[in-house]
Amino acid sequence: MFIAGIDLGGTNIKFGIFSKEGELLKSWKASSKPLLDPKVIPDYIFDELKRYEQWAEIKALGIGVPGLVSVDGIVKESPNFPDWKDVPVKQMLSEKLGIPVIVENDANLFTIGEGSFGNAKHCKNYVGITIGTGVGGGIVIDGNIVHGCKGMAGEIGHIVIHPSGPLCSCGKKGCLEAYSSATAIKKIMFHQTGLELEAEDVAKLALKGDKVALKVFEKVGYHLGIGIATIVNLLDVEVVVIGGGVSKSWDLLQKHIQKGFVEHTFKVHLDTVKIEKSLLGDNAGIFGGFFIATTVFNNSEVS
Repeated sequence: MFIAGIDLGGTNIKFGIFSKEGELLKSWKASSKPLLDPKVIPDYIFDELKRYEQWAEIKALGIGVPGLVSVDGIVKESPNFPDWKDVPVKQMLSEKLGIPVIVENDANLFTIGEGSFGNAKHCKNYVGITIGTGVGGGIVIDGNIVHGCKGMAGEIGHIVIHPSGPLCSCGKKGCLEAYSSATAIKKIMFHQTGLELEAEDVAKLALKGDKVALKVFEKVGYHLGIGIATIVNLLDVEVVVIGGGVSKSWDLLQKHIQKGFVEHTFKVHLDTVKIEKSLLGDNAGIFGGFFIATTVFNNSEVS
């Protein structure tokens, strides 16, 4: 038997096929653009899974979706898929595939993956932060992912760093996302230089010693450190794991993250809390998908 983990993003959808022991046997990416129309979800996923030679032996599926996901697998809304309103993804896929399916928020899936196989392995209290176009997060307390009463827990990107700070994509001012995302990197660089560059281009300039680009990453990292201090002060977690595209610039960010953290947390946390880059990188989501799918499969076997 095999288990499938899927990580759905705004541009790509990543598939992973695992043995029941958790060995990643095959992974691949496809475009997620066809999924803008929610009606195609079951057929598109099914056709992609058939790329695996022994697809008929896939016995469970865990999938991460950006946006608000209810505990019964209904995607209430998704910023990347504007036509997804109350889409019963779990029901659609389980009926099409004939196997147990579990649906989770994508940042939660990243967090679960890092806790199961990555840099938060063996931790019962930790937080995952994904930094890309925006800032997402997942919270694990006493070994359980925290969903909250509406499934919206973990919106770390909207911790307010400064109430009169820059405008965030959510319409509020001063959110962490407005300081420490790929979007923020682009905006800060533009305001400083008038150049319209992607975040990765700013990183390349910084690595070459460009003083303005280095200052951009100093600001981004420092404010991320403040956000992490707020999280740690509130939740008293052991580890904070950072992933997403911006985490690839870890060497540019790390010391500034640490500075912001040290200046804004309690001394008791300084020697005990670890701030780590994701161990699994782009695969964290599919590993998280494997873990939750295995859980739901085992529960279905018992019942």
